[in-house]
Amino acid sequence: MEPLIIHDLDGFERMKGSNSNTRILLNLPFLDADESKKLEGKINRYYYDCGCKTGAFFAWAFILSATTYFIVTGFTVKMLIPAFIYLFLIALTGKLVGLVGAKYLLRKTINQIKTKLK
Repeated sequence: MEPLIIHDLDGFERMKGSNSNTRILLNLPFLDADESKKLEGKINRYYYDCGCKTGAFFAWAFILSATTYFIVTGFTVKMLIPAFIYLFLIALTGKLVGLVGAKYLLRKTINQIKTKLK
């Protein structure tokens, strides 16, 4: 796949329709090479973030807290089904938080670039 090279601010609009396997490169004249590489890394990370790391973090936090709770209060088999339901819901919530957070950070990074142009 060929990378999506952004030469101007209109290039950010082309990101919306780009292939999910396309790497995004910045070639903006008002950015120096180091800053461009740094911003490219951020943009690619946020653009392709699926929220899985945040979902996994939420899930592990729940597993540790549920395990501690079961050790302290005692475990019964009837707690197992609600625990798995809660685990699923918490992991899903974490994934959504990760997706929304990445979208926010992507928008914030693009806005930083746009303000440098002004």
